[in-house]
Amino acid sequence: MRLGEYMRIKLLISLLLVAITVFYCSPLLSQAETGSGVQAGASKPEELKAETAPVKKSIEVDEKEVVAVEQAPRRISTAEKIGRLHICLVHFPIAFIFLLLLIDYLTFIVGWNFEKFGDFLLVCLGLAFLPPIATGFLRTEYMKGNIDVFNLITSHRNLAISAAMFVLAALILRFTVKPQGIFKWIYLLVILAAAILVSMTGYEGGEVVFGEGYFSF
Repeated sequence: MRLGEYMRIKLLISLLLVAITVFYCSPLLSQAETGSGVQAGASKPEELKAETAPVKKSIEVDEKEVVAVEQAPRRISTAEKIGRLHICLVHFPIAFIFLLLLIDYLTFIVGWNFEKFGDFLLVCLGLAFLPPIATGFLRTEYMKGNIDVFNLITSHRNLAISAAMFVLAALILRFTVKPQGIFKWIYLLVILAAAILVSMTGYEGGEVVFGEGYFSF
């Protein structure tokens, strides 16, 4: 292997690691910013302690007496805890599929010898779909209270499953038929369609979390 090819592979692997790190840490960073905002608003430790104390709700009894009732925190089941990992795991397929698009462009259009690296990325992409889909189903079970949100989640889920089916088709094309001749263009169209579906899935996931129209033009 020539030195130039070795440096290109190192660069692409570094881009992969950076993409995974950014996508994985983005929800954690947003939580950290929210936490820092709470600390900045509390000028004294006593105020911060008061803000984080158990919530108390006042109710009126016989229209005269007011009784403070402490609300006990709801117990979170193990399944719901696993489902909450969905927000972190969804970023791995996004990182892999757009990096794979770049590698496939360089391999099949430009002519660089990155076919083995593309094989590796496609397998990683297929495996990366499994945890988000599994945790997504678990998370959905605990978000059925609002019918509008649930309908949006259903559409989000269907798009994710459709994207996974396109990735499965790409795996079959790449490792059985081999992307040569007309099958090369079919394979590239399948990967492009999968990337578009992943983008649409992410958009609707953002609307589930942040509200409708959060990324409107």
